[in-house]
Amino acid sequence: MNLSYPVTVENYPDTWIVQFIDIPGAITEGKTREEALHNAEDCLDVALLCLFDDGDPFPPTASSEGDAWVSPTAPIAAKLAVMMAWRDSGLSKSDLARRLRKSESEVRTRILNPRHNTALATLDAAARALGSRLTVDIAPVSGSQA
Repeated sequence: MNLSYPVTVENYPDTWIVQFIDIPGAITEGKTREEALHNAEDCLDVALLCLFDDGDPFPPTASSEGDAWVSPTAPIAAKLAVMMAWRDSGLSKSDLARRLRKSESEVRTRILNPRHNTALATLDAAARALGSRLTVDIAPVSGSQA
């Protein structure tokens, strides 16, 4: 699952504006290019969580070009991956709870609650209970020069 999206980055007097090409309304800014791209990660977190909450699909990455590519933060990417796997599984929250040997309340209020910080090991256990597993990747920070 790739949740990286291209952005445009524009320099204005006193600010840099970052706008997601494929996610209308997802826009942020910063005093420097680096700050604006860092803020774009949080902006993408919020946009993707809102889309998920509304039951809307994530937009395909239709644009192949942009000034940079931005991915959600790792905790949100992991949480969204598990939430999407659960939604696609057709299981109830109670069914997932039984598979995890946890209470339905814990699954509902913690594991499948996008606003609750869930440990990576718990998210991996949930993914495995859904027939998948979480993986980790290292990618360069948008706009960084290593």
